[in-house]
Amino acid sequence: MSLVSEIRRRVLDRKLLVLILVGLIAPQSEALSQDSTTKGRDVFHCSEEHLVEIPDLDAQFLTLFVCSGLRFIDGGEVASFQVYGGGDYANGAGPEIGYQVVEFDDGSKIVLRFRGTRMPGGEATGEFSGTFESVSGVGRFADSQLVGEYQGRSIGNDGFLDWTLKPKSD
Repeated sequence: MSLVSEIRRRVLDRKLLVLILVGLIAPQSEALSQDSTTKGRDVFHCSEEHLVEIPDLDAQFLTLFVCSGLRFIDGGEVASFQVYGGGDYANGAGPEIGYQVVEFDDGSKIVLRFRGTRMPGGEATGEFSGTFESVSGVGRFADSQLVGEYQGRSIGNDGFLDWTLKPKSD
């Protein structure tokens, strides 16, 4: 095994360990439900990011990103997810929008639309917050109408967010 391959393997091993440890410290109570308020923590890694600088505007750019990770739900349920999103940033801050597709072991799936804001938190870090709204579901989420909030932090391409989801009240 080459030195570069060994370094890559060690970096991936450390990232996996961080994902597991952050998930273990998430609070505990019940599985994700469309009938009650649920909280949890998502841990993610962004594998794709495409930046487009806007000419003639200082430090203004658009971005598209794809992230994946694990959702640790209070009570012990764990799900995987993919995020497809984008942002419009000036000096590292600005609005973000996108979709999160969450898949569960029982085959259930929920698609959440998010809207939020990213603020720079220092070199290669950021803080963000926003809202979720369910737009589609399969299995136990087939007819779900959920809304929620999130806040989190990223360091480079990795990060976490704490969230709350609850039934939408008309």
